[in-house]
Amino acid sequence: MSSQTKPRNILLALFFAFFALLGMSPAQAHDELVSSDPAADASLQSTPQEITLTYSAEIMEIGNEVRVTNSAGDVVSEGDAKAEGRGVVQNIKSSEATDETYTVTWRVVSSDGHPIQGEYNFTVGKGAQADSSNSASESVAPAEAATDNADAKTGSTPLNIGIFAVAAFAVLGVLATVLAKNRKR
Repeated sequence: MSSQTKPRNILLALFFAFFALLGMSPAQAHDELVSSDPAADASLQSTPQEITLTYSAEIMEIGNEVRVTNSAGDVVSEGDAKAEGRGVVQNIKSSEATDETYTVTWRVVSSDGHPIQGEYNFTVGKGAQADSSNSASESVAPAEAATDNADAKTGSTPLNIGIFAVAAFAVLGVLATVLAKNRKR
């Protein structure tokens, strides 16, 4: 093996490692809702006392909101949503309604600091038709959450950018060291 082959192999390996880092997408690992109780589209006999949402990782204890509305658009969730590890629990006002459709709209802060959000329905009894004059799905999350979610999908967080920058400087430092040693020979 010639004296130039070894540094070239190192440079090639570093080159491919650098571009592998570019291709890594932290967005693929974002937390997500994995289950709910009651489940989406569930049909229950009576109104539950609480909603439990379970995520793929622990949820931060800040900025979490769960809104439960009935078919008339009235908010029936009560108190603040409570993050407990991977779960978020939201109490519901007791209701004597025998036939009702509920909409659960949620927004939580995932373990990577990004807000994630979603919505689903469940029914009690035969369910009820939503009143079209009320918007039960008025978003819990303001419009900037849509921007946050767009950033979450691309992985463009300050932490991710910082990690990439450190990795890039490390790779460039190793490349510079290898080239400098190669020139001295």
